[in-house]
Amino acid sequence: MLLFFLHCLAALRSGVPTIVTPVFGDQYDNSFVVQKLGVGFGFERKLQDIDVKDLSNAIDVVLNDPTIAKRAKTVGSQLRDNEWDERAIVEEVETYWKETVTSGKFLDEVRDWNEATAERKSYYKKKTLRDRVTIGFALVAAIVAFLVK
Repeated sequence: MLLFFLHCLAALRSGVPTIVTPVFGDQYDNSFVVQKLGVGFGFERKLQDIDVKDLSNAIDVVLNDPTIAKRAKTVGSQLRDNEWDERAIVEEVETYWKETVTSGKFLDEVRDWNEATAERKSYYKKKTLRDRVTIGFALVAAIVAFLVK
């Protein structure tokens, strides 16, 4: 997972808007960070559930929103000018390991992450069902309107 974090960090350091299409693990967190920072577009759904239209819209937004480009450039500059070199990253990982993993806090974070993921999945299942019901009602209304004419 650290490798994926480093890829996200490299994208942020580049100062160029980015799009995150998560597949598993901390990629959902990376997606959240990109979205929260306003430096690109981060999907909440896994890559396999993203359709062409959604990806196309994300690309359009990232390419044509000057606010995103400006924010990405600012964040990239801050990261490049900051102390986040290789040594600082290794120190941060070591600190995280000592304070979080070996202390047992990591298991709590995993449980919290699993609960949050389950909530997101539940939300999208409900949303999908709601969308299908709405479309169904719209189709029935259209058929009835057509037949009544």
